[in-house]
Amino acid sequence: MMRKNKRRQIGVWILVFLLALMLAALFRWENKRQKNTEQILQKEAELTQTDSASVEEKEPEQTQDEVPEEPEQKTISLSFRGDSFNADGADKGTGYPAKIKSLLEQNSITANVDDQTWDMAGTLSQMRLAGVSEETVNAYIAKHQAAATAAGVQPAPTETRVRSDLGDYAVDRSDMDMIPVICIGFNGGFGGDLAELIEQQQQILNTYHNQDHYLILGCYPNGWTDGAAYDQAMSDYWGEHYLSLNGVINAVDLSDTLRGQIADAVYSKLVELKYI
Repeated sequence: MMRKNKRRQIGVWILVFLLALMLAALFRWENKRQKNTEQILQKEAELTQTDSASVEEKEPEQTQDEVPEEPEQKTISLSFRGDSFNADGADKGTGYPAKIKSLLEQNSITANVDDQTWDMAGTLSQMRLAGVSEETVNAYIAKHQAAATAAGVQPAPTETRVRSDLGDYAVDRSDMDMIPVICIGFNGGFGGDLAELIEQQQQILNTYHNQDHYLILGCYPNGWTDGAAYDQAMSDYWGEHYLSLNGVINAVDLSDTLRGQIADAVYSKLVELKYI
């Protein structure tokens, strides 16, 4: 009887041991299953984030149908005064200001051009046309007359008078806010004194509101033989704003080719000064 009870107890312990093993195995299996589930969920979350990032990166591609903004249209306003190197009274459409306007528009620049050039007019007439006071101009005339009298010579008409047809050309100023391009002196009017010519250029420039952006064109005047001295004096005073036409034009022959050469040189200078 005792042996039978002992065998029974052993059998119970074996059964308990087997159940414990089964429970341990089941517990390990459940832990492993949960870890696998967590890993799967984590991978799915990572894939979802990656897909979202990909969508965000691709969003700019969806804007390709949008029309790009057009670049701002460049505009420049230029006022030309002085010699035209054209026949007196010629059509303004053949002048170098018109050719400059054409060059600007060919390069997609809107150009407002006021052509007040006046051929065969000395600096005294050019000053009056620009609105310099009669008192100021008369002071130059008196100075020239006195110098001629002292030298015992007859002064040239351009040194002592303003053209009688000024009234045919004088107009109300509408160009005072434009960029001045001044080319005076070729036909005289300053007594052969370069310092005085520079004063007269300044007198015309002073009639404009814009004192920072301007251009002075120079072509040594009738009667001068030293173009280098002329250019040096102009460069010393006007600096980068001075453009010598002495090395640009071949001859003052009032030709269309000459005016084209002037237009090319002025356009290049406007680019150099960053006005366009």
